[in-house]
Amino acid sequence: MASAVPATANTALRPTATGARAGSGRNLGRARRRRWPGRPGSGSRAGNVTVVTDEPELSLFEPGLAAAVPGPRRSPRPAAGRARETYLRRVTAEVTVVHPAVLRAEALRVLDTGVVVFLGPADDHDVPAGRDPRQEVSNSSVAALEWAVQPTAGLAQLLEAGALWIVDLDMSVQELSPVECSLRWTVTVKLRDVGALRAAALAAPAAGDAPAPVEVQNSLAAAWNRAADPYAPLRGVPGITWIGRDVTVEQVLARAGRGD
Repeated sequence: MASAVPATANTALRPTATGARAGSGRNLGRARRRRWPGRPGSGSRAGNVTVVTDEPELSLFEPGLAAAVPGPRRSPRPAAGRARETYLRRVTAEVTVVHPAVLRAEALRVLDTGVVVFLGPADDHDVPAGRDPRQEVSNSSVAALEWAVQPTAGLAQLLEAGALWIVDLDMSVQELSPVECSLRWTVTVKLRDVGALRAAALAAPAAGDAPAPVEVQNSLAAAWNRAADPYAPLRGVPGITWIGRDVTVEQVLARAGRGD
């Protein structure tokens, strides 16, 4: 398990490559996927982001968390949400790189100033030998986008309030042209204090078609989306334009065969 690092506003949770390496040439119309690795039972704390297992009875650093279990089942619709339930939010957007040099400079800034943390143990094949992130960024706008976009952006307030824990992070990029791509990221969380989540949602400024207070009380999706802008990871990234396409919140149901 990776050791904890001092808290910092510039903490960057970095993925390892699970498909074609960014910067290895154009891969038009095909998806590249990046995942922040971590086996069940592994976890690491970095700045405002804590990744834990989905075992509600054990704390993050207690032993015995590494039992392999089947994948979760997901419900089609979220409910009101209760403590210890697990939810995911999947966000999709279309991104156009309009100033590649600006985007790549931002990615290099993240590399130079952020604290890079690999979450959990990784297999040898997860990080190709001799991989140079700076070279990848220099050769590929897609690689630059993967480094510049942080899926946890906008969640700091909820994490600090103890409203939730982050369980898993995942991001994939489908390159449609040299300057256009479809970007999707998924953040999976375990609820801790649903009241704090709803309080943050009701305190957030209502903008556009923001959920009404009654929706916030009755729907975990409405509360999460109002408390933390789903598209926050894109708003501060320079050199791009983007169009939000879809936001989905789903409950991750308990695994079959569990006794809890």
